[in-house]
Amino acid sequence: MKIAIAADEKDHIASHTGRCPGFAIYEINDGKASRAEFRANTFAGEKHCPDHSSQHVNQPHQPHLHDTLVALLSDCDVLIARGIGQRLLYDLQANGKEAFICEIDDANEAAREFAGGRLRPAPGSGPCREP
Repeated sequence: MKIAIAADEKDHIASHTGRCPGFAIYEINDGKASRAEFRANTFAGEKHCPDHSSQHVNQPHQPHLHDTLVALLSDCDVLIARGIGQRLLYDLQANGKEAFICEIDDANEAAREFAGGRLRPAPGSGPCREP
């Protein structure tokens, strides 16, 4: 299993997922996490941000701007962040990914906590539940 952690290049978990410098990618095997790579967040440089109003969130099949970020994490099963907006959470779910929220600052520690089963999914995260 691969997980992505919204982070800077110094292993600190970013406070804003969409604008983080990149993602620390870890492989999880037998309850252990090992760092695989760091991927730059190409979405972060864009000068626009999706409309996060409740009207937009309730329109799940409208085109949106998280496609670049979701594609960057296409081979990952999980995103770990300090916070995540509802629109990105929906987009991750729609692409078969789970999100976990943690208060931990260190990406390596967060990966170990996830590998040990000690992180909880973000509220509303999990498989897409569309009719």
